[in-house]
Amino acid sequence: MGQAREVLDRLTDAIFSRDWEAVAALYSPEGVAVTPDQGEVRGNHAIAQWSREFLDAFPDARYESVFAHESDNTAIDEGYMIGTNTGPIASPTGESIPPTGKTVRLRACDIATVEDRAITSHRSTSTRWSSWASLASWRSRRGCGHWFPASFSESAWPAGSGL
Repeated sequence: MGQAREVLDRLTDAIFSRDWEAVAALYSPEGVAVTPDQGEVRGNHAIAQWSREFLDAFPDARYESVFAHESDNTAIDEGYMIGTNTGPIASPTGESIPPTGKTVRLRACDIATVEDRAITSHRSTSTRWSSWASLASWRSRRGCGHWFPASFSESAWPAGSGL
């Protein structure tokens, strides 16, 4: 196992054990994460906070690996985050989306570049948005009203997402 694979494995363990100090320590202070909902997040502490805010909405979240690969200084993970939405989720506009109580299985792919045992670049993609749309549909079918705040704009959805 190379350095990139080891660091990404340690990151996954730290995130799902909610060790936010360890998460920050695995990134370079100048590290950049490209996220599906917040765009670029810069700096190790900001990246750890981004991870924390999402997982706080899914306190029972766990990761199920499907594929792991390493090439030179880059590691790639593909898998699923499975958890129950019991806490609010921040939308891309910063508004709070109320919890649904629904369990979701979000497909994810992470690509991390590592230099000197620290992640310098992390590209993360997931089915977060389409899963949130499923949660919204589930809520509205049960008479819970609008799931998204009235000011939540369609322009906040990723282009080509079909949402």
